[in-house]
Amino acid sequence: MATPDWRLPVIPGAGALYGTVDDLLRYMRAHLGDAPRFLKPALDLVQRPRFEESPEMSLGLGWHIVTLASGRKVVFHDGGTGGFTSLAGFSPKDGTGVAIIVNKFNADLFGHATELIEAL
Repeated sequence: MATPDWRLPVIPGAGALYGTVDDLLRYMRAHLGDAPRFLKPALDLVQRPRFEESPEMSLGLGWHIVTLASGRKVVFHDGGTGGFTSLAGFSPKDGTGVAIIVNKFNADLFGHATELIEAL
């Protein structure tokens, strides 16, 4: 059965934005260097760790920064609302990334995304 999208008029930043896999890939490409030169300082700034949650995970401005068992660093953000879950993640050093959008709420995409990034 189809789940309608959520309308969140009180906190629109938590679900009122709509995008596609192409939008996520374009955003990641910008973080990996394919953006106008004047945006680079801002994109670098949001990837800089601000808080360490554990030795393997820190938090930037809107991004989670994780060190995988292989030692590869991955920057990602995920989220979802009723009927949808998404994840954008990339490895700055390798210039690889994945974008996943599924039509299921609360899907565990991190494991799938890191498998794909490790395979690239």
